[in-house]
Amino acid sequence: MTHPTKPSASIEQLPEPIIFRDVPTVTGSARGRTLGVPTINLDLRAIPANMKHGVYACFVEIGDRSYDGAMSFGPRPSVSEGIAMEIHLIDEQRKSLPPTVTVRIVARIRDIRKFKTTAALVAQIQQDIGMIRDILHPESM
Repeated sequence: MTHPTKPSASIEQLPEPIIFRDVPTVTGSARGRTLGVPTINLDLRAIPANMKHGVYACFVEIGDRSYDGAMSFGPRPSVSEGIAMEIHLIDEQRKSLPPTVTVRIVARIRDIRKFKTTAALVAQIQQDIGMIRDILHPESM
């Protein structure tokens, strides 16, 4: 039996991190918070047009602190909403939205998918978070 969060062969390790510096944040709908995975939404005008949609492992800098992040970029078909770039800070709860963040993306873990139920979406998010932990901290595997 394989480790349930072990990175699979479909994970695309990036040859060099993609870095977005001082990206403005925007207020979202708080849907992630209601699902138990609050996110920071980024201003799409700061994202290059050639960025590929998907779910990514990243590090997020806010001020002088760095956090592990699970990032989704693209359409949100499960909630029938438009394109967004949103980052969940793993194992961290922030009380306020920072004005800007710096993001260092290290791997693309999967495509955006539509889920039939909210429970299925949340289960996949939790699986993604486990995989991202392993990618960002392979020494812990």
